Amino acid sequence: MEEPVVDLYMSAPPVTVDAQQSLTEARALMRQHEIRHLPVLSQGRMVGMLSQHDLLVFDTLEGVDRVSASVRDAMSEDVYVVSPNHTVRDVAWHMAQNKLDVALVLDGERVAGIFTAVDGLRALSLLFKQVQQSLR
Repeated sequence: MEEPVVDLYMSAPPVTVDAQQSLTEARALMRQHEIRHLPVLSQGRMVGMLSQHDLLVFDTLEGVDRVSASVRDAMSEDVYVVSPNHTVRDVAWHMAQNKLDVALVLDGERVAGIFTAVDGLRALSLLFKQVQQSLR
């Protein structure tokens, strides 16, 4: 059995947001699509990630204008990036070791998907099911 790769379990295509969009628009996208992470683009290139956690932290800051703030004001620039052919094992290990809840999947410079902790748990469940079936 070949080792499974992230491409098989990632959420794709991801909903993205432009760095210049307002946080109000970003929040609306998250609610509309029931998601917690938005890859951030600027001129079509990945520049960061905006998460619900980033929004919560931003909202606690004093002296910020929550009405006119842009995605760039609250996003994280330090993003864990993997390719679609990275193994689930390696990505899950890195995420666990660094207490990350998301990996951005890039195919070259194109945002191909996101792999979240939930996707990792889904993969684990399906792999256990395959193992169990092979033991029968």
